[in-house]
Amino acid sequence: MVSLALKTTTQSIIVSKLSAYARKNKTRRALWEYDNIIRSLYLD
Repeated sequence: MVSLALKTTTQSIIVSKLSAYARKNKTRRALWEYDNIIRSLYLD
């Protein structure tokens, strides 16, 4: 998240790296759940 804020990396790079990890990666799961929360708040 800090890398995105400082613009030292792009969203696509982070997503591609997280997608390459195992499915049980805690960071990946947490970010996907955070995305689901944001989407649900946006759709309400």
